[in-house]
Amino acid sequence: YDRAIEDYTRVIQLNPNYAAAYYNRGNVYLHKGEFDYAIDDYNRSIAMDSNYVDAYNNRGFAYHKKGEVERAIQDYTKAIDLNSNYVSAYNNRGRVYADKGDYDRAIEDCNRAIELDPNNASVYGNRGTVYGQRGDYDRAISDFNQAIDLKPNYTDVYRDRGLAYIQKGDYERAIEDCNRAIELDPNNPNAYSVRGVVYYKKGDYKSAIEDYTKAIDLNPDYAEVCYNRGEARLHLRKWEEAKIDLTTAKEKGVNIINAFHNDYESVADFQRETGITLPEDIAEMLTLKQ
Repeated sequence: YDRAIEDYTRVIQLNPNYAAAYYNRGNVYLHKGEFDYAIDDYNRSIAMDSNYVDAYNNRGFAYHKKGEVERAIQDYTKAIDLNSNYVSAYNNRGRVYADKGDYDRAIEDCNRAIELDPNNASVYGNRGTVYGQRGDYDRAISDFNQAIDLKPNYTDVYRDRGLAYIQKGDYERAIEDCNRAIELDPNNPNAYSVRGVVYYKKGDYKSAIEDYTKAIDLNPDYAEVCYNRGEARLHLRKWEEAKIDLTTAKEKGVNIINAFHNDYESVADFQRETGITLPEDIAEMLTLKQ
């Protein structure tokens, strides 16, 4: 990426009015995760060509990555205004609407993208994710199946279908999908994380911890997984390790009390359900304050 940026920068030095050079350099910054630099380059390309439809679409993607959802929607909408058949812009805007919880609009955009390109695996995967967020797991799985039929090596869709199977309580199929995702991409932390959730729900806490650890090794900033590993360690009475995980997750921004209460009504409920008495300091960490 750095050498590509050097080359595009040299092109810009030779021709400062070359909109495509800014656009292409912005794309490199986007791949590097340097979203502010990417947005700056897209701004420059759009300033030179106000109808640069791809620049609007990609700037929308950068804004979405930054969490600026309204700006993202504005850019995707502008791209669609410029090109009403722009599949990627519909698909991308659908993702943003889903993140906002506006599932109906998200599905509308995915439907339009599928009308325009019925063989686009990405759109089926995206719509499946929206159905899953809405709690319609059968439709989600149907869309994931279609995405996999179109793209058999679609790693993320195997993981997402695994999540849908978890919600339906079909843990064996969920594990099969996670195994396939890991086979396709052994360095995908999300697949290990999801499989860890399955093992946790099956009561196989040792395997869950192994998968959570692998996910954290691949992505040390994975705060939610750090919490999940801490909770799994509670079941094995690994108190010090659990406390370290819970503390780390809290420091990384996880509301560990809310996370715990998503699974158990209270510390007393956990202790009654598992027969495990938590140490006082850990119990206090996980207790709602009055």
